[in-house]
Amino acid sequence: MGMTDHDDGMPDPSQATDVATFIGLLRQLRVWAGQPSYRTLAKQLSRQAPARVVAQSTVADVFNPRRQRLDLDLVTAIVRALGLQDESVARWRVAAVSVHGGVAATSEPVVRQADPTPAQLPPDLADFTGRTRPAARLGELLTAGDTVVLTAVGGPGGIGKTSLAVHVGHQLLARYPDGQLYVNLRAGSRSPLPADEVLARFLRGMGVEATAIPAESDERGALYRSLLAGRRMLIVLDDVLDAAQVRPLLPGTGSSAVVITSRNRLAGLDGVHRVDLDVFGEAEAADLLGRILGRGAVAEDPAATVEVLRCCAGLPLAIRLAAGRLIAEPGWTMRTLADRLATLDNRLDELTVEDRAVRASLAIGYRRLPAEAARAFRLLGLWLGPDLDVRAAAALIDRTVPQTTELLWELTRVYLLDEVEGRYSFHDLVRAYAAEQARAHDDDDRSAATARLTTWYLLCVADALARITPRPLHVDLPDSVPGHAPIPFTDRPLALAWLDDERPNLLAAIDQAHADGHFTNAWMLPVSLTPYFQLRSLLSDWSHTCLIGLDAAEQAGDLTGQGRTRNGLGMALLAQLRYQESVDHLRRAADISRTSGDRRCEAAALANLGGVQLTIGHHEDAVATLGAAATLASQIGDLVTEATTHNNIGLVYAMRGRIDEAADSFQTALNLYQQAGERRLYGSTLSNLGQCRFHQGDYPAARTIYLEAIAIHREVGARNLEANDHLNLGDTHCANGQTSEGRDHWHQALAILDDIADPRADELRQHLANLTPDIRSIPQLGTR
Repeated sequence: MGMTDHDDGMPDPSQATDVATFIGLLRQLRVWAGQPSYRTLAKQLSRQAPARVVAQSTVADVFNPRRQRLDLDLVTAIVRALGLQDESVARWRVAAVSVHGGVAATSEPVVRQADPTPAQLPPDLADFTGRTRPAARLGELLTAGDTVVLTAVGGPGGIGKTSLAVHVGHQLLARYPDGQLYVNLRAGSRSPLPADEVLARFLRGMGVEATAIPAESDERGALYRSLLAGRRMLIVLDDVLDAAQVRPLLPGTGSSAVVITSRNRLAGLDGVHRVDLDVFGEAEAADLLGRILGRGAVAEDPAATVEVLRCCAGLPLAIRLAAGRLIAEPGWTMRTLADRLATLDNRLDELTVEDRAVRASLAIGYRRLPAEAARAFRLLGLWLGPDLDVRAAAALIDRTVPQTTELLWELTRVYLLDEVEGRYSFHDLVRAYAAEQARAHDDDDRSAATARLTTWYLLCVADALARITPRPLHVDLPDSVPGHAPIPFTDRPLALAWLDDERPNLLAAIDQAHADGHFTNAWMLPVSLTPYFQLRSLLSDWSHTCLIGLDAAEQAGDLTGQGRTRNGLGMALLAQLRYQESVDHLRRAADISRTSGDRRCEAAALANLGGVQLTIGHHEDAVATLGAAATLASQIGDLVTEATTHNNIGLVYAMRGRIDEAADSFQTALNLYQQAGERRLYGSTLSNLGQCRFHQGDYPAARTIYLEAIAIHREVGARNLEANDHLNLGDTHCANGQTSEGRDHWHQALAILDDIADPRADELRQHLANLTPDIRSIPQLGTR
């Protein structure tokens, strides 16, 4: 033989109109191939399939012109034995199907005379909830035109991809009168379905007898596309692994539609319209729980219901499993379930009902990850903060930024990690699963990973603060993290913007360092952040983190850390008007620092203690404490602390009515602050000098000073101090009777205090509500 399917004169099987003409063309093909004998062909076929002995008479019967039915497998084997290649073999096979209106076997027709209309779509969920916009979008895509439509519904496990695809499919049954094909491709299993097996299923669903299904994948695909041509069918390919698995299952032409669900973004699949699903909002989550359990059960304990839904974090599967636990445990109340779900470490154990579990759903995507991506996933799950950028993630997993970028992309591609504007975060339950895997597999790396990240954050904070205040931190910072240099801030606005953006993560870094036993980082972070907390008037953050840092320093037996954190805590409590607690911590800070030899912290604690004593009216104690602080600060060359003591001594003079001496002390403090380059405290002391001028009756000088102080406090971002200046400036404008300009400054002060949640805001609001024309100043509000 030795012929090829490109030789001239080869008969065209598409010309066959019935079985007889097809056999006639087959006989011509035998002549075209050199007319091998039936005996030769029988031997050739037996060699091709040693398990099957083909008789000469069997071959001869295929060429019988009176034959009315075809053995498709035998015809295909003969065509191949006559020297045709795969593409032409497939054409002959399709032609065999065509002449019957379907395919025939040796004993039964290969296609039933009345082609079936497959209806394989699973039942719609009776309690399908929400998804109004995604459902509308999917429906719009599936009814958009008369060409093949490919739509991919993407999202993590348990998000409801299959439910949406099936729900919309049922709504559009009339649009696809030729039926629906459905298959779960089992991407999540250890053995995903191969495309050729799915093709066999689909061919059987469209009426092809099992004995007539081609053995070769390409032939199956050709027959599948031929049968789809001219039909309007809905094909749902559920839980697809990747683009390669699904490509052979796509129609070639026609008016059918394909809906694909996948945990993979299927970036390699062309021409696909994508509909990604997110977690439920609060209303949708509550609606789903109510539909499953009944509105009465949900309404019995609203607080517990809210807690349960919070623990489910909007994941539909988790909500269904939570409801399932209540159904399976008749003795439980909503409060019982809420309490059992409260601990994150237990949550995945609780969200399990029979063979369904959130953990199992998440494991599907995790098992498919390459080793490096799986390690990154686990270590990222250790992080307690809300998100990370790529630089922080690189420090955590100890890979370069380019390597980390690739690994993060790998995780987002399979919906195990969310990315918004360069920030990466986990769904709460995904984080719990990742951390669980880290505890199981990364004993040696877990502590090192969080140490790297919290150290990196500490060094970034130190660099940022160097741009914000000229006063050194005077903290013995750890060495840099090898391969992960801190961010190089080039100016003050960039440093402040980074601190503002990263604030939730910096708070989390303190919690993380404390929880993981990195005690030095746990106290150095709040101490280093003190100027930022003061600047932004973040009083709650300041006191909370200092308490965590103090506990860490005490666990480590670190006296320096104890003194530093108690000093910061004392100042934070003073700003919250908690005077006695402030005094207690500042005294302890001074004593501990004296014992440890940390003279700088001792001087600062004494200066701060004197300020609190002054505020609560203990003037004699304040003078003695401030004198000791000034002497110590001068000895060690701490200009800022020395200036602070002079400022506070000036306040003592002012309270005793010795205004000229107060003004001199304030001016001394201003000179020292100016030498040190300290702008924020310079502005605060300038405000005190303005009050002196006010009480001396020099209102123009006072107004000039207050306006300068406002400009400085705006420059450094000290909004609480800016509010003080507006209050004082309002008083000055109203010294001889209320003016609109004075009232405007008072209201500007209130707006700032409200914005920064300052505890003095309500008191000021009440004063402003009680304004009468004879009021010339606003009473002093706490510490100003």
